[in-house]
Amino acid sequence: MKRIIAFVVFTSLLTMTYSQSTTHTFKLEKEQVNINSWKEYLFYKTQNKISVKTEQDRVDTIKVIGGTVIRIDNKTFTIEPDNPKTVIVEVWINKYKTEPDYKKIYQIKRLPEGNFSDCRTNNPIPLLLMMGGHLSARFSRTQNIYIKEFSCTAADSALTTQGCRLSTPMRISVGKLKNGEVLLHNIIVILPDGSQGKLEDLRLFVVEGEKTLQLGL
Repeated sequence: MKRIIAFVVFTSLLTMTYSQSTTHTFKLEKEQVNINSWKEYLFYKTQNKISVKTEQDRVDTIKVIGGTVIRIDNKTFTIEPDNPKTVIVEVWINKYKTEPDYKKIYQIKRLPEGNFSDCRTNNPIPLLLMMGGHLSARFSRTQNIYIKEFSCTAADSALTTQGCRLSTPMRISVGKLKNGEVLLHNIIVILPDGSQGKLEDLRLFVVEGEKTLQLGL
């Protein structure tokens, strides 16, 4: 009888010890984390907008290797790469973890050069084309970058306009050049994700054509 009682006590203690050890070693599955962006790359020296989605709808910490990050709200961030090749984005749901819940590597691309009616920087452009043309930028066959605003310096006059075409005051200033240099600068563009970027300056050399300089003014 004593042996039976001792066996029962031993078995109970063994079960309690096993239960305690398995409770302390139990681990939850890693939380699902997704980074949503319209592309698999980021633009260099540009604030790219990304959205981070988690099951608990929260992000404790986001770290960027090769750039800087700004938090807009609980799920939206902008990332500005300063590394011209790659950027690593790491997301923590719990900042006390030693490893991130999610990691993603982005390739880096530069914004394209702008052009004015297909005329690129440091090239001549007929005066009439300058008057009636438009500023544009394209980085793929299907996606355009839209011009928000730009400035134009010509004949000692610096003016700013909205959109992609010269304003009336700009066209008057350019019309006085005959043959001379026009600088298009502070070119602000809207990217497909809604964020903004800035293109390199565009320097053109206006060449006078026919004597119909005031057409369309």
